[in-house]
Amino acid sequence: MSFITKEDYGSHIADNRLDAMSGYDDSKLPAIEGRAIAFVKGYLNARFDTDTIFATTGGSRDAQILAVCIDVVVYYVARLVAPRNISNTIKEAYQESKEWLEGVMSADINPPGLAVPSDGTKSYVTFGGNTKRENHI
Repeated sequence: MSFITKEDYGSHIADNRLDAMSGYDDSKLPAIEGRAIAFVKGYLNARFDTDTIFATTGGSRDAQILAVCIDVVVYYVARLVAPRNISNTIKEAYQESKEWLEGVMSADINPPGLAVPSDGTKSYVTFGGNTKRENHI
């Protein structure tokens, strides 16, 4: 079973609109969903156990990760169909999801409940210092 199901799209886009955008061909969706999941994994992989996160199904899936994946899938489908005429709503949802992923990657956002490897293979260490101060008399 896949991480994203056809029923999950109902909260983001009308079924008839998604069907129209995909050309009523559901065989395209699994490949696009795979690309979207790989995109999201790229952001989450440094800190979280992405294999465990994306192996979950049904009600045990993380709602925010699912929503981000769906936003990316809808954007990819829209870009495939009409790259010059993508709805502003779809673009904004994609940008918000990407910004959220960047926040998670930089540890500014720490979503609760995501699987972290217990063997210590992935940890997030920040380094650096304060900005240089200039004192002039």
